[in-house]
Amino acid sequence: MLPWKRIREDLQRGLEHFRKGSLTAPGVAAQEMNILKLSLELRKLDEHLGELYGEVGRRVYDKLTTRDLPFEAKDPEMGILLGEIRKQMSLREKTRAELEELRRGEPDEPLLEL
Repeated sequence: MLPWKRIREDLQRGLEHFRKGSLTAPGVAAQEMNILKLSLELRKLDEHLGELYGEVGRRVYDKLTTRDLPFEAKDPEMGILLGEIRKQMSLREKTRAELEELRRGEPDEPLLEL
């Protein structure tokens, strides 16, 4: 009878472990999905910042080759571009901080209680 008791206890522990895992899996999956979404958003922000830097670089190069200094005060579009870069950088830092917070965090608690 002793071996059957061990088998029964092992099965009960296995089922308990399985239930607990199946309850936490949706939370972990949701957290991973949020991490992926933030990573994609961060890449899009980096791409947009690259485009903005390229536009600023083209404008600066054009101004320097024509010896038109100082160019920022005369070109209102340059000020707009630099303001957009500042805004995108702050959004990028917020997104990066949120992503790091999600990566550091513990998996969510089980969604259901037995």
